[in-house]
Amino acid sequence: MDRNSTLQQLAEAAPLPVAHAVGELIESLNSRRRNPRHALFDLCIVIESVLRFLSAVALAELSAQHQGRLPKAVAERLRPLIKAPTMGAWKEILLLLVQAQDFKSALLPEMDDFANALGGCSFAT
Repeated sequence: MDRNSTLQQLAEAAPLPVAHAVGELIESLNSRRRNPRHALFDLCIVIESVLRFLSAVALAELSAQHQGRLPKAVAERLRPLIKAPTMGAWKEILLLLVQAQDFKSALLPEMDDFANALGGCSFAT
């Protein structure tokens, strides 16, 4: 399977925010005036879109588990990260939410393993 068909399948299966970012990456890679820096930038946007989406899912699930409220300790640790949401901050937000006590994802049970694997990745914050 070639890169374009793999990316196209991802774009078709992904949630809308991620699918849009993947579509932009496909356009960037297939452009006649292809610029590697633009493609790299678009790839970073795909990664950040995935982190944002998973963070939103984890936030909703953790909040639902606590009658619509976040645990106070989690909310206090989230506050400074949300003020300057870089890619690294989104990774930290996701890790914080998934590692919160009592977190179990009903929608994405594999999120725990994914977030733990992300823990070893370094993004500039």
